[in-house]
Amino acid sequence: MGITKAKSRAVEIKDQARQEGYKAGYDTEFQKGEDAAREEFSPFLETIHTLIKELNDFRTMMYSKEAQREKNKQLDKAKKEAANAQKAEAKKWRGKQETPTTNSN
Repeated sequence: MGITKAKSRAVEIKDQARQEGYKAGYDTEFQKGEDAAREEFSPFLETIHTLIKELNDFRTMMYSKEAQREKNKQLDKAKKEAANAQKAEAKKWRGKQETPTTNSN
């Protein structure tokens, strides 16, 4: 019974060693493939990152321009409203001056 047990244990050890060897080989080769892919696509990824940064900067610039345009529109509108109010007040004031005063004595 001791020999059978030893053979069984030897088979287990051999299977475990094979699995560990496969895993070590797989991990090593996977890492090599990952490094090669990273190296191969590095210029492409750098270009993408640069484009994203440029687009983000452009978007920020355009939003600030649009915000400035909106402020200018609101300022123009306020100026027009103030001018119209001033014209209305002047017209009202002129109307009072032009109205003849009647003295009933």
